[in-house]
Amino acid sequence: MIRQRICKSLAIAALVGLALQSVRAWAQELVPNRGVKEVESPPPETGVDLKVDAKAGGEWVLMPIPVSNPSIGTGLALTALHLFPFGGASQPSLIGAGAAITSNGTWVAGGGTKLRLDEDRWRLTAGGGVGSLHYDFFGIGEDAGNKDQSIPLVTRTVAAVGSLLRRVGEGLYAGGGLRYAG
Repeated sequence: MIRQRICKSLAIAALVGLALQSVRAWAQELVPNRGVKEVESPPPETGVDLKVDAKAGGEWVLMPIPVSNPSIGTGLALTALHLFPFGGASQPSLIGAGAAITSNGTWVAGGGTKLRLDEDRWRLTAGGGVGSLHYDFFGIGEDAGNKDQSIPLVTRTVAAVGSLLRRVGEGLYAGGGLRYAG
């Protein structure tokens, strides 16, 4: 009974979130280039093209994502990203977080960032997450699945990633990273 109420609430929240995202996208189409100021470029012979982003606060992106999968149930994933100018780079840096929960008890949560530093000479990426996946294992092959017999499994996981890259040429970066999953 409680799970049904939770699932219905999550479904309603997802629909409302999707509707709000649609309205937001529609409003942005009505007011193009909101907050972005382009400075006129110097004559072409100089080879310099200046574009200035006057929006110092960045941009938020919120994404509710309905989830329905026979293995893990029905639920909702919520993700929030903040894109913002940082370190003098022409492309934005970002930081984000997300979480998901389903009707069978599966849940995951995590977050991360990608920072462009020193006018995009350096790129730092870091993130991590935790979760508990609840699912039914029906065996290997079509015959095992058709028997309608399963073993309930729970997988708990922790993961992390980090990398540091340095620009070594136009559009070329070199560096190293670490990944952990346990």
